[in-house]
Amino acid sequence: RVSVVVRFLEKTMERRIARGTYSTISGQNVQLSDAPKVLISKSIDWRSATLLEIDSLEIARQLTLHDYHSYADIDPHVILVWVKSIRNPHRSRTATSSPLQRVILSFDRCSRAFARLLVAPVRLKGRIRMLCKVIEVMEHLRELNNFNSLWALGSAVNHELVIGMQRTFAGLPRRYAERLASLNKSIAPDHSYRAYRHELAAAKPPCIPFIGMHLSDLTFTENRSSDETRGLINFFKHRRIYEIVDRLLAYQHIPYQLHMVPNLSKMLDQLPTATDAQLQTLIRAHQRH
Repeated sequence: RVSVVVRFLEKTMERRIARGTYSTISGQNVQLSDAPKVLISKSIDWRSATLLEIDSLEIARQLTLHDYHSYADIDPHVILVWVKSIRNPHRSRTATSSPLQRVILSFDRCSRAFARLLVAPVRLKGRIRMLCKVIEVMEHLRELNNFNSLWALGSAVNHELVIGMQRTFAGLPRRYAERLASLNKSIAPDHSYRAYRHELAAAKPPCIPFIGMHLSDLTFTENRSSDETRGLINFFKHRRIYEIVDRLLAYQHIPYQLHMVPNLSKMLDQLPTATDAQLQTLIRAHQRH
């Protein structure tokens, strides 16, 4: 009987797909005639360029295009398989090549890369400059409704080793400290992500939701109750799963009208990451300067 419910959910989503509610990036005809101008100097030397030299809005745009390509390709069936695998730890939730897994891995990589950027400068002034830069990028991600990358950078800024750099945060200009406080309020997990849920509900597409929260909702729903209750199909549970998946994928059909900047996209993809142990090594170097 559970399989009947799963097939019902799949058929419902197939009808949504047929109507164009869900679509992939490969099926989009993105018109770039109205796309905003790229904010990068033509004279930039990409061989030696750093993120500090590049406009913060353009960095946010390229992160957004990268996220959207994977987000738009997420198939609802893959999410249903992911849900059904929650209670089976021996079963792989998603193939490593699936768009859902790419989004998950990309989030983790982005967070670790920006955490490294924040602790890498040896001198205090350099760390403050980089923190200001990341705050600017986060603000633009928020303006672009790219909540997934916003949370990735937020997790970098609020990493316990990063937040432990007290002199760096104390040295922030007041206006940046206030902007960071506002950003942290919007990405606080308090009260079941209430602030984020309000922002998402008010967001006008295009938009990329914070995938992690929706997967947490699915995990909670799957673990909270069984597929059947008193021998009957638990339609309330399955309806709830459908609503979460529907909300997660609701913005796939509206692409961003932005120009891709291959050199910047490549730079972001190739940013080095760091483990916690490597971050600690970098932080110890601060004490000698």
